[in-house]
Amino acid sequence: MSETKPIDAKRTLAAIVFTDIVDYSARMQKNEDQTLQLAKRDMAAIDEICRQCEGRVLKNTGDGLLMYFESATQAVACAMRAQAHFVSVAKKVPAEEQLQHRIGIHLGDVFVSDDDVMGDGVNVAARLQAEAPPGGICVSQTVYDVVKNRLGVKVTYLGPRELKNIREAVPVYQILLDAAGFGEKPIRADNRAGWKWILAGALGAVVLAGGIVATWLATRESPSSASPSASNRSSTTQPHRRLPGLRSSREQPDEQRQAVEEARRRYLPGGDFQGFVDWLEKQNMGQAPLAEQYRQAVRLKKLAMIRLQSTRRDEPIDIEFRTPRGPRRAQIWADEDGGFRLRSQDGPERTLRRIPPRMMLEVYQAVAVSPEQRRTVGFLLSEYRRLGPE
Repeated sequence: MSETKPIDAKRTLAAIVFTDIVDYSARMQKNEDQTLQLAKRDMAAIDEICRQCEGRVLKNTGDGLLMYFESATQAVACAMRAQAHFVSVAKKVPAEEQLQHRIGIHLGDVFVSDDDVMGDGVNVAARLQAEAPPGGICVSQTVYDVVKNRLGVKVTYLGPRELKNIREAVPVYQILLDAAGFGEKPIRADNRAGWKWILAGALGAVVLAGGIVATWLATRESPSSASPSASNRSSTTQPHRRLPGLRSSREQPDEQRQAVEEARRRYLPGGDFQGFVDWLEKQNMGQAPLAEQYRQAVRLKKLAMIRLQSTRRDEPIDIEFRTPRGPRRAQIWADEDGGFRLRSQDGPERTLRRIPPRMMLEVYQAVAVSPEQRRTVGFLLSEYRRLGPE
C-alpha cells in the first residue's frame, strides 16, 4: 500500500479483499522451492476466480493478494469460491502440497489507481484478514449488511475487535463455509489469545437479566384482569399479576412458574437450548428476555461446536472444570471418528462420544470472545446452578 496518493487515483466506494498464506515464513524456511511453487499455484487460482467474479488483482504481496471489487457481493463470492477451491485441492494432494489461506473483506471509501489502492478501507481489510482463522473468511459490518440476504451466506458474529492502527473497534463476522456447503468440516480456527479472555461481569449481567424479565412480565395482565369486574376495580386494589421471570418466582402464578421450571429441568440438563426456546415460543413467551437469553445460548453452542470440530491433538481447547477434589485442568479436541478426546492433568486420556453439558460450559467459556458471548456464559452458569448438583 502506498504512503502517498497516486496522481491518477480516484476516490470510490469499493470492496477490498486481502488474502494471506498461513505459516508462510515457516514453510519457506523448511522448503523454499516447494513453498514458492505452491504459492504461485494458489495465487494463479485466486487470480482466475477474481476475474470470474469481475474483480481485479492490484498487488501480489508474496504470500497473498490485494484485490478490488466494485461490489461486496462479488468480493464475498470470490472469497467463498477460492476457499472452496482449496478444500477441493486438499482432497486430491498430500498434506505437504496443501496451503491454507486467510481472507479479509471490507467495504469502504478508498483511493484506487491502476495498480494500487489505499485508505482506511484498505487497512481495515488487511486487519480483518489477520483475524480470520486458517481456511476462513472474516468480513466487516458493512460487508455483512450487503450480503447477509444473498449468496446463502451463514456467519458467526465475533464481536467488535480492536484492530491495529484502527481508531474504533470494528464489528467482525466470520463466514461459515461449511454452512454454505463448502468442505466436509468447519474451518480450523487458530488458538489466538482472544479465545482465552477471562469471563467478566457475568454475575451482574445475570442479575440484570432477571430484573429485565421480571419487568417485562409485569406488564402482562392475567386472564382474570380482562374480565368486566376486574376492569372496574382501582389499580391500587387490583395490581397486574406478574408472570414468570428469573428472579420473581414468588410473584408469578404458581401454574406458570411450575411449567417454566419443569421445562427448564427438561431441556437444560441435556443442553437442549433450542428446545427450551421452542417451548417458550409455544407458551407465547417468545419475546421475553428469557427466550432471547436462550437464543444467545443456541448461537454460542453452535460457535463452540464449530470450534471443537476444528481442533486436533496438537491444537486442543484448554478447559478447567470442577471435581469433588477441586479444579482440574484438561485439554479437549475432536478425533477422526466424530467423537472427542479428553486429556486431564492427572488422569489418562479418554474418549468422549459426547461432551456432558456442564463440561460444555467450560468450552463455552473458552470460546467466548465478545462481551455478549461472555454474558451468555454467565447466564448459563446461573441456570445450571438453579438445577443443583449434577
